[in-house]
Amino acid sequence: MKETLALSRRDGARSCCGCHPQLYLLDLTDGCQRQSVREDCFLIVVHPSSGGMEPWGWKPYDFTEACLSFHLPHRHPRELRSAGMAVMFHPDLFAFTSLALRFSDFTFFHYRETESLHLSSQELRVVEQVVEDMRSELQWGVDTFTKPMLCNKLESLLLYCQRFYQRQFTTRRDGCSCLCDKVIAETDRLLLSGGVKTDALYDAAPLAERLDISTAYLDDLVKFLTGKNLAAYTQLRKIELAKQMLSAGRMTDLQIARALGYASEKHFRCLFQRLTDTSTDDHRR
Repeated sequence: MKETLALSRRDGARSCCGCHPQLYLLDLTDGCQRQSVREDCFLIVVHPSSGGMEPWGWKPYDFTEACLSFHLPHRHPRELRSAGMAVMFHPDLFAFTSLALRFSDFTFFHYRETESLHLSSQELRVVEQVVEDMRSELQWGVDTFTKPMLCNKLESLLLYCQRFYQRQFTTRRDGCSCLCDKVIAETDRLLLSGGVKTDALYDAAPLAERLDISTAYLDDLVKFLTGKNLAAYTQLRKIELAKQMLSAGRMTDLQIARALGYASEKHFRCLFQRLTDTSTDDHRR
């Protein structure tokens, strides 16, 4: 890892000083480079395994070669550890490019540090190679090809991270399933308390707070486990609860609509018919 990722002082200075003012490779073992982190930039930090993985949410079924944490501009850690390296890039780098159109797909920038990505040795080699390609491009010098080439390599890195996070969700499947049970239980609790209104944009924050995870991680986890985002899952969960109430036969449509936070009895009946292809009266029978 040192040969590829740990930048020499000379290369580190090049990465920080010139070549391109919107993408930097930082050697975090160098105190001067740690101080050069810009608050207006995105930050991808590579943490070596020698520093211990627990601060970044390591689980017993995770890999241990290294881990990556992702940080938004003005949301950096208060203090960067003096180990590993970082890829730092300004939003202007990918403005008006194809990467800008899909950047919102990389939701892991909204994860907490305890939801970091833990890499296998093969995955780490892939990351090292992409970073090495970035460094080679930075050393090439600036011309009209520099920005698209850097954006292309940055997008490759982000796509690999997206793939590796999907793998991590898979290797954590048993743990995720336990968390999914908690998601179902807490969602039902919120729905039955009338805390989720059908006509309003669903706010995942209360549920994420109860589960002590970020809203972005919660949404991606639910999407991985169910194939639907959290808003769609919540809507379908409401219908499942409504089915149970209808089958029990103790509540009217109006009572069910009020209990689950629907705007009106008519709205509830129409939505139930559309999503289940049956009426509330037929379901009771």
